[in-house]
Amino acid sequence: MHRETRKMIEKVEDVTGCRVSIGSDAGFTGFAQMMAASPRNPVHIITINQKYAHMGDYIVALQCAMLLNKWSDPTRIPVFTTDNAKVDELIEKTAKDAKLAEFDAGKSLDFSAFMVRGLFQQLVSVPSQMLSMDICRQECPGLVDMMETAANIEIKECHQSLEPAIRRITPDTVFQPNAAMNAAFAVYWSRISGTGHILLPFVAADALHKGKELLTIFDDISATGAQKYVRTVDAWALKLNLNSVYQWEYTEI
Repeated sequence: MHRETRKMIEKVEDVTGCRVSIGSDAGFTGFAQMMAASPRNPVHIITINQKYAHMGDYIVALQCAMLLNKWSDPTRIPVFTTDNAKVDELIEKTAKDAKLAEFDAGKSLDFSAFMVRGLFQQLVSVPSQMLSMDICRQECPGLVDMMETAANIEIKECHQSLEPAIRRITPDTVFQPNAAMNAAFAVYWSRISGTGHILLPFVAADALHKGKELLTIFDDISATGAQKYVRTVDAWALKLNLNSVYQWEYTEI
């Protein structure tokens, strides 16, 4: 294990008072799955996707940075919770969109649920990731090559979500906020890496300006740690009209 990854693990254990357990598995998407500690299970569990084991040190460091950010005040840890009834209502409304007319009722409902729930997962994960990447850039300069590899993989996935075949079957109420948040991440990474060409697909999809607006919101929030995370999510949700179906709860270990 890279010494900077070990340092991040030790910081998490010191700040949160909970041990970090690292494992690996297959059969899921994304770089990793993480289960933060709770009173019932006071261990942070990070599971690396075996597909990305070659950059496991960075993946673990990034997950640790997410914990450090959200647990900046261990007595007031923010937990994003959705109102199930309101989410179901949004899913049903989305399933009736004309773009899903080619699917039968059951398939359109399943697809709508996948898209809507994914949208709220994106809302909480993109600001967290950008904040955590900022931490890793400061604390883990030795992992910069792995960070670049990971970011480029994610940018490629962002570009794929803009393809005409995807847009044709994605209701605008999902496509537009999804593209805006992906664009925000792309602009964030572009200014770090100096790779302006990665923004061109967002220009073609008329999403770049919305992404820049979200990144400006992110930049202008002067708070740090969990406060910046919560305020960014709330401000993005308001901007994207996603603010009516969730609330924050606060807990401590």
